[in-house]
Amino acid sequence: MTDVELSGRIPLVRHTSLIVRLVNLIKAVFALLFSPRILDALHLGLTIHAMYYYMITNFMNPRAQLFVVWSVRFDAFADRGITHPCRVGA
Repeated sequence: MTDVELSGRIPLVRHTSLIVRLVNLIKAVFALLFSPRILDALHLGLTIHAMYYYMITNFMNPRAQLFVVWSVRFDAFADRGITHPCRVGA
């Protein structure tokens, strides 16, 4: 008989190894999502969208310049939330 059959419960060793695996998985996902390449691609995409909106879609439309497009707002939010705490000496 195994210890699972004797006690009716899963041993603590199995729980801790599962927790360690989950923690490592979460670390890997965060490292992948917040890698510099991913953040640069996100910033580039948002900047391209804003430039397209103002220079192509609303060319010669001064009223469009009164409103901030969503990609500029999101880029400012993402930049302030991610890069500013990481800067050294700023």
